[in-house]
Amino acid sequence: MDTEHTHFFVKLTGTREGFPEDMTADEERIMEEHFQYLLGQAEKKSVLLAGPCFTDPGFGLVIVSEADEDKAREIVENDPAIKGGVLKYEMSPLRLSVMAKGVAGE
Repeated sequence: MDTEHTHFFVKLTGTREGFPEDMTADEERIMEEHFQYLLGQAEKKSVLLAGPCFTDPGFGLVIVSEADEDKAREIVENDPAIKGGVLKYEMSPLRLSVMAKGVAGE
């Protein structure tokens, strides 16, 4: 696989039924830490974008920008929501073929 332009699609899902609609105070705290963690990773350009998808059931989407899968997995596994057991993840290699310039968040 050409790793020079490899990114990773990460799908985040809750670990229990009813999440996130009925988050506990502890889960809300962890999710705020999760948000701050992703902001920090975005500042480092290790995360290109992240946000919730409003389907039923909903899920979170993160695009990790790391050529090395082990490094990408380390970033995801250090997320407070993963470490705290609030979210679980699936990760797949992704090659970005098209990306807009000058969009919100840049």
